[in-house]
Amino acid sequence: MDHGTYRELAAGAALDDLDPTELASLDAHLGSCPPCRAAARELVDAAGLLALAVPQRRPPGALRGGVLAAVAASDSGLVRMPAPLAAAPPAREPETPGGVTETNSRGNLVDLQAARRERTRYRRLSIAGLAVAAALAIAVGGLGATAAGLRSDLEAASSERDAAVARLATTDEAMSVVLAPDHATATLAPEPMAADAAVYVVYRPGTTEAWMMSGNLPATPGGKVYQLWSADTAGVHPLTTFTCDGMHACIAPFGVDLAAAKATMVTLEPDGGAQGEPGPQVAFGELEG
Repeated sequence: MDHGTYRELAAGAALDDLDPTELASLDAHLGSCPPCRAAARELVDAAGLLALAVPQRRPPGALRGGVLAAVAASDSGLVRMPAPLAAAPPAREPETPGGVTETNSRGNLVDLQAARRERTRYRRLSIAGLAVAAALAIAVGGLGATAAGLRSDLEAASSERDAAVARLATTDEAMSVVLAPDHATATLAPEPMAADAAVYVVYRPGTTEAWMMSGNLPATPGGKVYQLWSADTAGVHPLTTFTCDGMHACIAPFGVDLAAAKATMVTLEPDGGAQGEPGPQVAFGELEG
């Protein structure tokens, strides 16, 4: 296998999503390949930041009591249980031998590239399904809620749900870049004002799919925003602004192709961002190429 395929395996390992055969193959390669080993460490850090980017949401305490009261008052005393899901059909051996293959623990030929594409598709569908399930759960819980107080709690829970769904969508987009075989990564060195921060850039050259991911970035001061910048031979370019609450990982899109960029940085700017000279530097790093 080539280095690109091993880096795909490293992305799967960062998500604890490899079978024993794949993991053994990856471990053997990382033991003798420093560049892939460094890329694997960056992927583990990036995956950890993505997991921390979605905060846990706790519904209001009154919501449970109201829903249970509504259920108890219902005329129907029966709850229909869903039928068991049909067993998934057995996996078939790949029909196209042109890809990268290996033999798994059961002796079957495995098309690694096809498996990787299927995993990425499955994760996207899974995250989307969780978001829809969360929306439906809140909607069903509101069927028996008629009191003004409970309605207020439901509205608050709906707002929390919408924020969580939006964050899930952002995390899913960033995850698709991390899993892409042609992605590139860079580590930004933090300045003293954010000494404990871990800041990474993950991007796909030739596309606008580029994300800044950070952990332990201090909460944005009042009246200020963080701003992303890219630098190339033509100069320094101001990009998007974002805020951070200091408790969760932050993810922000660059919105531009970083293929020609030589470096990126994060600065602290007045509310609204800067268009000329960058403000105090928070983190800085050079890009590949």
